[in-house]
Amino acid sequence: MSQATLSDRPYTNSNLFSGHYLDERIQERDEWECDAAASDALAELQSLYELESGLLQKTTTRATL
Repeated sequence: MSQATLSDRPYTNSNLFSGHYLDERIQERDEWECDAAASDALAELQSLYELESGLLQKTTTRATL
């Protein structure tokens, strides 16, 4: 049985793609230009969490009583 090794890369390459493609080329694709949309989605999720987390705390408190 082989032992897993740690890598300095943010992914595990299972030889499905070349390392060069994953390290360099993939970031050039249009699909990766989504920072603004990701920031908007994160802000929306944070506001929903803040809105709903009070309900979770009330439910948890009732369940422990």
